[in-house]
Amino acid sequence: NVPVPLQGLLLKNVDVHNLQTRHRNDLVIPHYKNHIVYSSFLCEGPRLWNRLPNTLKALTYKQFSKHINLYFINNYKG
Repeated sequence: NVPVPLQGLLLKNVDVHNLQTRHRNDLVIPHYKNHIVYSSFLCEGPRLWNRLPNTLKALTYKQFSKHINLYFINNYKG
């Protein structure tokens, strides 16, 4: 469930091609010639989302907001 303004920016792999791969539900990470864009939301958002476990991705927004902080605290390597 993505807000309407972001729906055109965030695409799943399955929206781009019909291959039935294990990453078909991951978000597409866009490619740009400008390397500064790679640290922006357009690239970092999908990259971070794709790294999350499927159990977190399947949660509702309310559940997700509760569990995402715990996930990052438990997996912090600093």
